[in-house]
Amino acid sequence: MKRNPQPPLNFRFHGELDVKQLIDICIEVQRPKAEKAIAEELARVEKAVDCPKICINKPNNRPKICIRGLRTENMPKYKVSILGDSISTYIGFNPRGYAVYYKDDKAYDNEINSVDDTWWKQVIDGLGGELCVNNSYSGSLVTGAFAPSACSVERCSNLHDEIAPDIILIYMGTNDRGFEMNLGLDNADDTMGFYGAYRTMLKRIKNNYPTAKIVCGTLLMGRLQAGLNLAYDRFMKEDTRYNGAIRLAVKEEGCLLADIALADERYETLDYCHPTKSGHKEMAKLWLAELKKLLTEEN
Repeated sequence: MKRNPQPPLNFRFHGELDVKQLIDICIEVQRPKAEKAIAEELARVEKAVDCPKICINKPNNRPKICIRGLRTENMPKYKVSILGDSISTYIGFNPRGYAVYYKDDKAYDNEINSVDDTWWKQVIDGLGGELCVNNSYSGSLVTGAFAPSACSVERCSNLHDEIAPDIILIYMGTNDRGFEMNLGLDNADDTMGFYGAYRTMLKRIKNNYPTAKIVCGTLLMGRLQAGLNLAYDRFMKEDTRYNGAIRLAVKEEGCLLADIALADERYETLDYCHPTKSGHKEMAKLWLAELKKLLTEEN
C-alpha cells in the first residue's frame, strides 16, 4: 500500500534555505559579520568567474531549423539546458554536490519512476532535443549573491558540456515567492531583490551563451492530489507580483517568455509545491504549448 507522505514544515517553498543564501539575506543588516564569509566565497568562485565562454570558443554549429508545429522528423538534436530548483531535480541528472529533491522516498511518493516522468525531460523529448545540462538545485532562490542562487556566477556559467546549448529553459522563483523575498523593482542591479537578481541572472547567461535561445517560464500554482486526505489544510499563497517581475526582467533583457501562468491551471502535488507524475505531465503540456509559439522561424 502506498504510504502518505509526511507534510513538510512549510510547503510554500521547495526546501530548506541554503546557509550561503542565509548569509546573503543577512548582508544588509549584519554586513560587518558577513565580510569574512563574502571574501571566502569570492575566492571559492574565482574559477567560475574565469569560466570560458563556451559558445564563443566552441559553438554548436549544427544547422538551425525552426520548430514550427514541433515536428521532429529529420530534425537535428537540439541541446537543451535547464536552470531550476527542486521541481526540476532528479537523482543522477544534476551537477555533483547539488541538493536533489526527487530521489528515494520523494520520488516514490510522487510516482516519479524515471527521468522520463519529469516535466523537463518530456519537454526536451517534445522538442526532439537532448539534455545538455540540468543545473537545478533543490531549495535554491534566484535572489542572493553567491551559489546556489540562480543569479550567481557559478550557476550562470555551468549550463554547457563539451558544446553550448541551443536552448536554455529557466523555471526559477517559486522559493523566492515562498520566502517572500523583496521584489526590488526599483533596482535592476541589486541581487538582494528578486527583480535585480533575475535580470542579473539573464545578463550573465546571455554573456556566457550568446547564441542560445533563453526561455523563462512564469510560475505556476500547485493543487493537492484529488482524494488525498492529508492531516493539514494549509495552502500555498499565490502572489502574482513575482510573475510580474519575471515578465518585466525578461522584456528588459530581450529574452523569450513562456508565460505558462496565463493558462491559469494548477498542477497536481502532494504538498502544494512539488509536482507528482501527473503534475509534471501537466507542466510539460503548458511548456510545449508556449514553446511551439516561441521557437519559430520568426522568433
